[in-house]
Amino acid sequence: MTDLFAGRYRLGDVVATDRTGVFHAAEDVRLQRSVTVKLIAPTRSGDTAAVDQFVREARVLGGSSEEGLVQVYDVDVRPPTPYLVTEPLRGQTLDRTLVISSALPFETAYRWITTLAEALCAAHRLGFVHAAVRPSAIFVDGDRVKLLGFGSARATGSRSSGEAEAPADVVPYVAPELLESGTIDPRIDVYALGAVAYRLLAGQPPELGGKREPPSHYTPALPAGVDVFIARALASDPQKRIQSMTQFLAGWEQLGERSLAPELPSAVPIGTLLGGSYEVRGRLGRGSFGTVLLANDSHLDRQVAIKLLHDLDEKVQAKFVAEARAMAAIDHPNVIRVYSLGDHEGVPY
Repeated sequence: MTDLFAGRYRLGDVVATDRTGVFHAAEDVRLQRSVTVKLIAPTRSGDTAAVDQFVREARVLGGSSEEGLVQVYDVDVRPPTPYLVTEPLRGQTLDRTLVISSALPFETAYRWITTLAEALCAAHRLGFVHAAVRPSAIFVDGDRVKLLGFGSARATGSRSSGEAEAPADVVPYVAPELLESGTIDPRIDVYALGAVAYRLLAGQPPELGGKREPPSHYTPALPAGVDVFIARALASDPQKRIQSMTQFLAGWEQLGERSLAPELPSAVPIGTLLGGSYEVRGRLGRGSFGTVLLANDSHLDRQVAIKLLHDLDEKVQAKFVAEARAMAAIDHPNVIRVYSLGDHEGVPY
């Protein structure tokens, strides 16, 4: 057992790195499950500021259950090697994915940017700005994306020392005001996520300075409104930029609702009866894969939430059904109880 880290984790290959540490695929031998273990960078193990960043990262990730945030299982900041234990990460960072890919289909980019915007909204509500959103900080795990790098997050209102030495491949994702000393605020993340969206849709990062070609110059089939939205997100002047991640998410979802409406059944009329017993009363929210509806179970006279899947891809539907069945088999207070599984006009719920 001497080869176990912290007495219980068998470390495997490195799956990602960020400014504060290294992510290892690992096995928790005590609970017999796959995990990811993030170790603080060896050169920073005795650095108090680096340990504080680890604690900050755990707070952000542990303070929300958004799909785009990595779920934290454990954290220990005691010397000699502080570490985080999270859900398993299988895949690679977005920058590696994009090496072999040009522009992505709008449907895929829409889902991923929605997930990332929701994650950033959660961080901003906790008072933190990521300040380093870029492809190397985004992990692609199958059809999911996770935002890494929260060890570099900064408190809203704190001062930036500038990013003048940022690598050339990172600069397109850095807000102009962050290249100089200035106050950290959420609009930095708005700019960076807008730049990521540009890269996904145009097949290349946004050009710096001068006249920037819109994404549709490289991908003509993009939905109407995308160019204008991306331009607002990438405004050099923070005052002319989309002013919050909440506004970014709302505008992005409107784009998706208009352009993907034939494929995404997001607007189920109030009063619709699903499955013969669930009367729709309203909409609770919307994520990258489905709309969550408020409904009344007329048979048992109780309120329920119904998640109606957006994506009509067969693999996504099969995964949705498999997860629902797995959740229905688990009786635990931390797992949402599933009452039933059905479909509405061929769309699973």
